[in-house]
Amino acid sequence: IGIASGTLNVTNMEWYGIPHWSLDVQQFSKDSDSNAVLQYTLWWPKFEFLSEYSLETNVALIPGKVAGYLNVTLASTSWTGEVNFTKPGFDLTEGIEELTLSWNADKVHFDFTGLGIFNGAISNTISGLVKAYIDSGAMGNVLGDLLKTRLNTVWFQHNERIDKILEYCRNN
Repeated sequence: IGIASGTLNVTNMEWYGIPHWSLDVQQFSKDSDSNAVLQYTLWWPKFEFLSEYSLETNVALIPGKVAGYLNVTLASTSWTGEVNFTKPGFDLTEGIEELTLSWNADKVHFDFTGLGIFNGAISNTISGLVKAYIDSGAMGNVLGDLLKTRLNTVWFQHNERIDKILEYCRNN
């Protein structure tokens, strides 16, 4: 039996900024090689998440409830790294062999409402903690592993998708 419990609900989330991005890719392998080694930088000027939240707590048998709005902004966000994958057409098992991802954001800001006099202190504390977590590299490592798994299980299981992308790149 604990002395504290809580339930957090986040609803009506809206995500802005995804369509506005730029991508720079450099190839470090020959076209004739069975593996493609690419270094990339994917950059967004701004990510913004807006949502409602509610938090119900029970600390030492004293219930509490807060609710409000949450605005999360990540300014000048970039993903950089390297991807090494076996290309189709070489009678080898196709897939991502290595994918590294480093996630950086120049600014991370959380803005809570509904917390009364604690709005600013909690917003600033969480902003600092999330910025430190992103800067530590841990977020990028986890996301890189997830993307590698997703690409290998979804994209490389459907070679026609990759063939279409490679064909488009060759002809445009």
